[in-house]
Amino acid sequence: MPTEPNQFNQQEINPLSSLDEWEGDVLQRYSDPGSIATTKTIEEYRNYNDPARHTVKEFYRLNHTYQTYEFVQEKRRNFLKFDRKEIPVWDAFRFLNSIQYFY
Repeated sequence: MPTEPNQFNQQEINPLSSLDEWEGDVLQRYSDPGSIATTKTIEEYRNYNDPARHTVKEFYRLNHTYQTYEFVQEKRRNFLKFDRKEIPVWDAFRFLNSIQYFY
């Protein structure tokens, strides 16, 4: 983490040696792009009336019930201060990649 704002080391400024390195990582993660998202039609992705999982319908119901203007303004005040944690962007990406989703 930088000691002064906007003071980053070389690894943080340039984490990849080239775009080829990035492309190689993408190809390793998604080796067959043709197989991604081919099991559903476009219309099936956002079927709000009869979703594949009941949790989707409940999620939208709760959002429409409780996500008022005041609620959103309070979240803006809390989270747009950017005072929670300071980490380099690539560390944030690594953290996001480490999150496991449970379905």
